[in-house]
Order: sequence, then structure tokens, then C-alpha cells
Amino acid sequence: MLLASCAKTPHNLQNPQNAIVNIASTPALAHALKVKENSQKSSLSYQIVKSLTVEVGPRIAGSQGDKRAVAWAEEKFNELGFDKVYKQAVRVRNGERGFADAKVVSPFPQTLVISALGGSIATPEKGLEAKVVMFDSLDSLAGAEKAKVEGNIVFLNTRMERDRAGSFYGQVVPNRY
Repeated sequence: MLLASCAKTPHNLQNPQNAIVNIASTPALAHALKVKENSQKSSLSYQIVKSLTVEVGPRIAGSQGDKRAVAWAEEKFNELGFDKVYKQAVRVRNGERGFADAKVVSPFPQTLVISALGGSIATPEKGLEAKVVMFDSLDSLAGAEKAKVEGNIVFLNTRMERDRAGSFYGQVVPNRY
């Protein structure tokens, strides 16, 4: 987000368009607008994210994937021509994602592909078996009768739309907690 302002002067009070011209004519703002315009014409940012996710894969903090991501980033930034690329040592808890699996047991048995998210707790050693109840939103879950939820697996069926900026991700993050 870019915020800009222009002091009130007799010149721009008489013609508000002058205030806009004064703001847009500053070198920093002109540069920011050019960067924004160029970014909307380019797929470079998407290509970088694709490279990270395809070439490195999962990268939980402290994991081997995290180490690969650091090496990837250093190489990528140098390749892109950044003149100052630094690594800083940081301490993080080792993170390794454990084994996770899930199955539908009835009425039509099948294996599901799942992934545990950060902060997930372990299930009992013998697993869980329960009815799945679906809600379209956190609000509908919050408004549900306790008896409908208690002892069941809650599935929040919130669609995440795809867009280049990833802006829809923030709308589904609350479902994780």
C-alpha cells in the first residue's frame, strides 16, 4: 500500500488536480508506480514462487527443506542480480512433519491425501474414527448445537479462490485454528 499526501497550498486549493500532479511527480512515487505497472505485466513473481515450491518443496522451519530453501533463495537472488545477498543465522525449533494418513471407511472406503499443518496435535496411536460433519463457515460452526459437533470430525468447507496475489488465502487461514 502506498500512502501519499500533499500540503495545502494556494496553488493546489484552487485546482485540486495540481495536488495529484505534485504527488505523482515525486521521484519515489513515480518509481513505485512504474514498479507496480511492470509487476502487473510480468509473471516473474509467480515464476519465483513456482520455482520455490516445485524445486524445494515443503520447508517447515528447522527442517531439511528449510535448509534447501535458504540455499535456493541465496542462489535465486544472486541469479536475479541482487547486489547484496546475506544470510543471517537464526535459531528455530526443529520441525519435521510426521506421518499423516486418513481414510473414508464408509459408505465407500477410500484413502485420502492429507497433510498436517503447523501446530497440529497428534492423534491417538490407534487413530480416530468418527462421523464427519461439514460446515460452510466458522460462523455456521459457532452457531451449531454442541450435540451436532461433539464427538465428530469437523470439516470446514471453505473455498479458496485462486488469484495471482494469493489474497484469498487470508480468508481461509482462520479455519486452521
